[in-house]
Amino acid sequence: LIMSSKASLSGAEPQKLGRAFVKNYYQFMSQRPAEVFRFYMDDSVFTEQSCLSPDSMDVVPPARTYTAPEGVTTAVRNLEFTKCVTKLLSLDVLPVNSFNFHIMVVACRTSAGGESKNFAQSFLLVKKNESYYVQNSIFRWLPASAAKTVVAKKKVVKKKKPAAKPAPTPEPEPEPEPEPEPEPEPE
Repeated sequence: LIMSSKASLSGAEPQKLGRAFVKNYYQFMSQRPAEVFRFYMDDSVFTEQSCLSPDSMDVVPPARTYTAPEGVTTAVRNLEFTKCVTKLLSLDVLPVNSFNFHIMVVACRTSAGGESKNFAQSFLLVKKNESYYVQNSIFRWLPASAAKTVVAKKKVVKKKKPAAKPAPTPEPEPEPEPEPEPEPEPE
């Protein structure tokens, strides 16, 4: 099992646990890929699919699904993360209930030879006893433009407020016309 926790997930805790999990997971994928199975249990499912080709968006390549720790180890080896550096571009952690949570990662994997490849991966972390494991994970390679778009959408763009228009200068009120002088009364 991947990490221990004696508390249920609440408040900022999911973010903290999610960040710790992701850091640990990608270190294993790079340095000890044969041991990534430790993050999974017998009921775990790992799905991997190549990115869609921009030329044929209507043709979806088939996904490959792996089960149990042994199948996941095979899948991870096929992804070729050994001795790679993973740079997170986006990380979202969402509690599913008071004990489990969902993590969504968009990142860039750079090989020792300098080749960079963007990917997205989601994880459903489930609490078992006092630890968490990956019950489900979906992995997708992305075209370079897709990861940039995801990151751009997450940035908060502050728009400048338009300058306040000066209040219109009130036109002076017309001066009242003088009242006619009364005519003298006849004597």
